[in-house]
Amino acid sequence: GQSKSSSPRQDLSASGFSSGFLGVGYLVLHQPILAVFEATATLTARPIDFGTTDVMIGEGSNDSSLKLIFGKNFSSFLLYGYFGGTSRSEGRSTLLPWGIGAKSVARYWIMEGLLFGYQSLKDDQYTDTPRTRAAVTDRVNATSLAYFGVNPSLLQWESALGYKVTDEFHGLIGYGATITGSNSASGFSVFVSLRYVF
Repeated sequence: GQSKSSSPRQDLSASGFSSGFLGVGYLVLHQPILAVFEATATLTARPIDFGTTDVMIGEGSNDSSLKLIFGKNFSSFLLYGYFGGTSRSEGRSTLLPWGIGAKSVARYWIMEGLLFGYQSLKDDQYTDTPRTRAAVTDRVNATSLAYFGVNPSLLQWESALGYKVTDEFHGLIGYGATITGSNSASGFSVFVSLRYVF
């Protein structure tokens, strides 16, 4: 990952390998709806030290997640969603991620939309003393709470338009933005995705 922090006082930047990801899924149900149970683990390569002078390029915690993903095919579109829980190390709050989306394929064109986010259980180690963490983000992240926030919550949306080159190969371009949240960063993203399904 790569990050840059700019403030009236100074400009800081950092880059490097931030984390590794491992996941496994199990098909629980195929009919009348599709249901997949998913377990994932994220291992950080850069824990965040309270005395750091480096810009944060990741959350800096080891995470383990359990998620139920479900979907239902209708005649012209797929409706899907997910919900679960994420346990985080380093005294971070437990997160409850969720999402609901739809995908439509009309001959060669693909349209997708997703509303998603997460809530905190407010069990962060620094719930009663949030300035302890804020002192670090103020110093190295120009007050941004993209990472290291106390009990963060977030609601976002994404949409994408794609082209189906073959049944196996798809290309998409999309845009997403923050709707609301607390103790987290607001922003937007533009993304390009190439997918090969086998």
